[in-house]
Amino acid sequence: MALIGEDGQYTGEHSISINDRNGNKKNTAKDWHLVPAQRPIVNPPEVKTKILENPGGDGIIDLSYAITGFPIYGQRKGSWEFYVLNDWHVWYDLYSDMLNFFHGKDIQVILEDDIQYYYNGRITFNQWASDPGHSKITLDYELDPYKLSRYTSLDSKWIWDTFCFPTDVISKSAFSKMPANGTKTYTFTGRQVGRRPVTPEFIIESGTVTSIRLINEELGIDVTKTGSFTTTDSNHNVEGSYHFEDLIFSGFSDNNTVKIVFKGNSKAVVSISYRPGKL
Repeated sequence: MALIGEDGQYTGEHSISINDRNGNKKNTAKDWHLVPAQRPIVNPPEVKTKILENPGGDGIIDLSYAITGFPIYGQRKGSWEFYVLNDWHVWYDLYSDMLNFFHGKDIQVILEDDIQYYYNGRITFNQWASDPGHSKITLDYELDPYKLSRYTSLDSKWIWDTFCFPTDVISKSAFSKMPANGTKTYTFTGRQVGRRPVTPEFIIESGTVTSIRLINEELGIDVTKTGSFTTTDSNHNVEGSYHFEDLIFSGFSDNNTVKIVFKGNSKAVVSISYRPGKL
């Protein structure tokens, strides 16, 4: 890793940003002058399985997908190691500052190598080890299985410096202010939708929608909700925003096709709001 520049100083590459729930932010390079011992990665989540012995035949009975139709995961667990640069902090001040900021707290983690996404979870301070040349610290993490996009389906801002055209998606134009008059069908690819299963908010921008149908071909989902969905329904926490727990929006794979079919009056316009995520 090219961590040392021509001036002999750490370049700050491969650092990690940690944000707490109050909006405070720290970066392992800029604030604590820590150098990663190796490129930080987040380990894959454990796959949750339910396997039964087959008493009447060969093999096993795999019930892992029985309820959801797709795999579900546990937390991502692992450790990161850093060297502590000399002559920047008194060791016990740095030690306390790091403990106070994140130890055991509910935080967000952003890998500067993958800046479009963040992880939710916890980091704990494992140990501080010293030798005659330098100190080395180990941080343990336990994070949610999906990394989440820093932008929702309706956000128009994107980090263009790191935007990857073959893999990243600008979704606002696809999910914002979709005409729903008469019968309108919208088809999205798995890459547009994202891998993370989520139940989105259907926001009625204007008019009245009488039917919302979701078809997820790979997951075998075909669910229709009927009613009088408008911008001023006082039965919902957010006026004009509807959430249905069985309308599962998930790309599952890039080749999957997710269809949304709206039926509404002549003024009906709908936006779909959710936060994409992937493994």
